[in-house]
Amino acid sequence: MTAHDVDPQEVARLYQQEGMSTRRIAARVGVSHTAVHRLLKREQVERRPVGGVAGLQVSEGRRQELMEAYQAGMPLHDMRAAFRASDKTIKKVAQDAGLPARERGGPRVHDWDQIEQLHLQGWPAPAIAELLHAGEGHVRHILREQGYGRDVVELPDAETLKGLYAELGSVAKAAARLGAARDRVRDALVAAGVEIRARAPKPAPGRPLPDGETLLRLYGELRSVAAVAAELRIDRERIRDGLVAVGWTPGRPPVPTRVGRPLPDADTLKGLYAELGSVAKVAQRLRVSRDRVGDALADAQA
Repeated sequence: MTAHDVDPQEVARLYQQEGMSTRRIAARVGVSHTAVHRLLKREQVERRPVGGVAGLQVSEGRRQELMEAYQAGMPLHDMRAAFRASDKTIKKVAQDAGLPARERGGPRVHDWDQIEQLHLQGWPAPAIAELLHAGEGHVRHILREQGYGRDVVELPDAETLKGLYAELGSVAKAAARLGAARDRVRDALVAAGVEIRARAPKPAPGRPLPDGETLLRLYGELRSVAAVAAELRIDRERIRDGLVAVGWTPGRPPVPTRVGRPLPDADTLKGLYAELGSVAKVAQRLRVSRDRVGDALADAQA
């Protein structure tokens, strides 16, 4: 659709009566917002200030819906999403209608009996808060005041508690068995003279390192310990230790290797070693790992 196919009077109506922005109008009629600007100018429609004014872009119908939602206690963040209005606009509409300003943090719910009944019916605190447009913390506070805290169960005597801890082996399991908070169970055990065993740290999950030649090949391709560690998803220190174990020297440039490359015969190998003077130089010439060269030379001299 082009701007020539759009009814300019409809654009003006959406802008003036519905309070829509030029971008929303453009999305509605299927043209660019620049075209909407031109149509409004052609119709000599008085433009609103950039950014709009609180309450100015709200039609009478939307104003009524905003007031009803505000009176029903809908949270401001839900109203922003539902009506595409700013906090300033919502509060201006409420103020113009003579509605009382909300307390900071949202409306407070004082119908304690309703909250109690919902709790007794099995509704969790988050669901009650959602239903009543209240804060979850506020609902939990009311339930605690009514005696519905988390720890309504009575803990057993000290000997029974110690026996349960000895049987299950952890405060968490004992608390789960009793339906009580861990802190209460822990405090009761300490008061009974039980020494709480420290939890053994969980072993860090570790991926197995590849073999030495693969590690050297990756290092030769990626050119840094950090890159190899990222590729294998293994800690850098483990990569560094693995490379050192196969003869790599930190700070030296990587030597590309070929996995499975055959070594020359023993005499050729000894001749290369005599010519170059070190295992590292022979390994670099042959593009194999130092360990393989060293092992082959040791076998040749045995």
